[in-house]
Amino acid sequence: MRDQEIGNRTLAVERTARRNLSAGEAHTYDVAMRAGEYLEVTVEQLGIDTAARVLDATGSLIREFDSPTGASGLERIRVIADTNAAYRLEIRALQPEADSGAYEIRLAVKRMATDADRRIEAAVKAEAEANHLRVSAETRTESLNRYKQARALWQSAGDRAGEASTLRGMGFAYVRLKDDAKALEVFTEAQRRFRELRELRSEAYIYLIVANIETRRGDLRQALVTTGQSLPLWRSAKDREQEAFTLAALGTLHARLGDAARMKRWHRDAVRVARSTRRPALAAAMFQSEGGAAEILGDRKYALAAYQSALQLWREAGNNRGEAAARTRIAELEKTAASSGPAG
Repeated sequence: MRDQEIGNRTLAVERTARRNLSAGEAHTYDVAMRAGEYLEVTVEQLGIDTAARVLDATGSLIREFDSPTGASGLERIRVIADTNAAYRLEIRALQPEADSGAYEIRLAVKRMATDADRRIEAAVKAEAEANHLRVSAETRTESLNRYKQARALWQSAGDRAGEASTLRGMGFAYVRLKDDAKALEVFTEAQRRFRELRELRSEAYIYLIVANIETRRGDLRQALVTTGQSLPLWRSAKDREQEAFTLAALGTLHARLGDAARMKRWHRDAVRVARSTRRPALAAAMFQSEGGAAEILGDRKYALAAYQSALQLWREAGNNRGEAAARTRIAELEKTAASSGPAG
């Protein structure tokens, strides 16, 4: 299904616009540019994961942008015009059944490109190529060289935000290469840059990445500590969605440690925060998480109740994928109960 394109708007320098965005929508913006002009646009994601595309006057794709920060955090769009033309910027929801959310878009810079701007453009291209190479096992090691080239370009341009983004991508490459020690080293360095820049969401997100590595390595108690370190940052950023997901993650970690009381407490907090957003799908996701945590503990009865709560909220949200997932777990639990006796 094609995204529904919402009428074009024109971006003005240093003006910030906030717009609501739903799944299946694409917002477009026109920017008149001269050949050799540098453009930098920022998009702050507020509860919805967005992707951005820059198109030339013929509609041909110049570049796509999608940072791995989920439904929160900052996307930076940077490009140098090749010709005098009206360029088009398109913002769309990344997930086909995403909850409605919002974003703030700002045309931060529009000027004739300086030497530093040209280095930034080269760094953007190098990082995009590295991200592409990272996907395939055959070219993953090669991606590290491109990340290092991008980092050097960011450093020569004095752009710490770009360097932090490249370090984060490099960390993901090391994870895929199963070099956890190097991944943790690089993620820690990226997080330090984000902290210096006061990019709270990006700093918090790296705590969750590191906690996932610790969980995979079986260090669940350290993962609890690391996950918990992200909570004050999500709260400072007023990101209720990520706060809820983090609370649920803490509950699931406690389930894996066999602590039913703390599992329930953290999930109750997650549901409370999710309900405060008045987004049924977010509350549904918290109940879905609680059901999974209860299954880890072997409590089928509690899990079934959680999945049934999730099912009702998925229906209310009109989220077919979530509803199907809840139905699958309910059916599996009922089948298991029928074959093995009363639920525990």
